[in-house]
Amino acid sequence: MKIKAISTWQNGQEVLANEFVLSSSYDNLKNYATFSYNLYNDSQNTMQNVLINGSLQMDEADYISWDSAINANEWAYNWAAAKLNLELLPE
Repeated sequence: MKIKAISTWQNGQEVLANEFVLSSSYDNLKNYATFSYNLYNDSQNTMQNVLINGSLQMDEADYISWDSAINANEWAYNWAAAKLNLELLPE
């Protein structure tokens, strides 16, 4: 997912992350999920050079909203972007 570029440091140099990848790493199928995320610079033509990574935990209230969303993937990306203060760009 494309994002408005954010600045970060890698090996002592400023680099821009502009690609956001989110995946579910745990889901108890009831009321809790964990998501892993990675931020990349897509101009490097590789998704192996992770600039920023981490995880987010979804609590029960958000889980219920995610579970009932018409487009669960879009909902999860918007939820995660809001948690990370990222701006998603239209595709």
